This record gives sequence, structure tokens and C-alpha cells, in this order.
Amino acid sequence: MFGIILAATSERKQITKLAFASKMRLIASIPVTIFTWVWKGPMEISLTTGKVPRELSLLSHLEALHIVSNRNVTATLEDMIPVELQKDVNLKSLQFWGNDLISGAIPDHVWKMSHLQVFNIGGNIVEGKLDPAVGNLVNLTKLEVGSNKMTGTLPSELGALSALTTLIVDYNLFSLALPHRSLANDQIGGTFG
Repeated sequence: MFGIILAATSERKQITKLAFASKMRLIASIPVTIFTWVWKGPMEISLTTGKVPRELSLLSHLEALHIVSNRNVTATLEDMIPVELQKDVNLKSLQFWGNDLISGAIPDHVWKMSHLQVFNIGGNIVEGKLDPAVGNLVNLTKLEVGSNKMTGTLPSELGALSALTTLIVDYNLFSLALPHRSLANDQIGGTFG
């Protein structure tokens, strides 16, 4: 299937969104040649199979990387988020939700991606604590780590994230202590308990 995709797209220099749907039944890894394309504009990549190749860092204008509802991935979160991605200042959204088989802890280099606006790893088997360095993600509007196996307390640094509008931490093993934050300007609905 990749040979067909590459032949059909090798002359296309304006691809802005690349999605490999689960219904395609891809059984191979993503070919590295995809990441050598010349396109220099905003790009979003959605994968439903395979690991994220380190060559992804060649796409200096990557804005979003989504690996969603992929039941075929057995990897650590560190495998899925190459350290090279921390250099991409255009990357605004990392979403790895609903994969079930992505494990491990959140890699330290994620906390250096201060340009991130959305970080969603809900519905996996991610372990470990939510690092206080989450406070470095000053542009974060959505943080979703729900439905994992994370432990510890929620760091008080979450309270300093003034752009944060969505925080989902349910179905983990966190303690009940919430960080102090003024809720005066938030529009929170629903009930607690």
C-alpha cells in the first residue's frame, strides 16, 4: 500500500494533512521517505499504525501529531514522542489518546515543548507522576491524561497555567489534592463527586 501512496504523492509538494486510517489495514511502518518531502507549510499527521520515526523531525513546520484509537501500537510514550520534536516550535498539538497499548511515563522532553497548546494522552496505560515541569507549558489550553495509571499528586504548577481551559485527569491513581487556582474567570459546568 505504501508504494501506491508514495507514487501518487511524490510530486505533491503542498500536502498539509496526512492521515493513515485504520480501515486501510496497513501492516508496515511508515516509510521514512515521507518525511523528506519538500513541503514547508503547516502540516498535521495522523497515524493509526506503527511507531513514530525519528525522521519526523525533518518536518520543521509540523503543527500536529495525532495517533488516535490505534489498537496496533505497542510502544512506550517515549517511543511515540521522539526527543527531536522538542525543537519544532510550530508543533502545537500532540494527541495520543485511546491507544490502550502505549505505556511508560511521560518523557522529560515533553515538558520543554513550551509552544504546545494541546497534550492529550488519555486512554492508554501511561504510568508515573505528572511532573511539576508541566508548568513550563505556558501556552497549554488542554491537558488530558485521564484513563491511565498515573500516580502521585497533581503539581501546584498546574495552577500557574493561565491559558489552560481543559484539564482531564480522571480514572488514574492520583491523590485528591488539587492545585490552588482561581476559578473566577473559568466556565466550569457539571457536578463534582
